[in-house]
Amino acid sequence: DVLTATVLVNPVHGTVTQKPDGSFTYTPDANYNGVDSIKYKVCDNGTPSMCDTGVVIFTVSPVNDAPVAVNDAVMVVEDTAKDFEVLSNDTDVEGDVLTAT
Repeated sequence: DVLTATVLVNPVHGTVTQKPDGSFTYTPDANYNGVDSIKYKVCDNGTPSMCDTGVVIFTVSPVNDAPVAVNDAVMVVEDTAKDFEVLSNDTDVEGDVLTAT
């Protein structure tokens, strides 16, 4: 029997597309990591046609995204040294410790 698959419930945190050969591609949303899933139905071409359902669970691993450096402005009085902090307004989405070099 020839089998065909159809997605019944799409993922919450990504997209699934079916390729011409019947296989599927899952693409997670930008910057998403965690668990996602789809529910699908597979049917044969017998008489009568028989179907069953299944679930695919995707575990999306995190990646280390680049930190965001925000420009700083410091006022300095002529002939005077001035201490300043460059990291106070910079962020890292994963919460990694930032260092300035």
